[in-house]
Amino acid sequence: MELERQEGIEQGIEQTIKQIISGLIETGADDEWIAEVSKLPTTKIIEIRKGLK
Repeated sequence: MELERQEGIEQGIEQTIKQIISGLIETGADDEWIAEVSKLPTTKIIEIRKGLK
C-alpha cells in the first residue's frame, strides 16, 4: 500500500513538472534556459517539447 502511495506521489510530481515545462515552452522560453532554471537536462526539455506536437 505504501509503495503504491509513493508511486502515485512521484507520478503527480512528474506530471506537475511536465505542465510547468510545457507552459514555459508555450511562452517561447529557450530550451537551454528552461534546463538551467529547472535543473533538468536539456534532453528532458526536448522530450517534453516533442510531446507537445
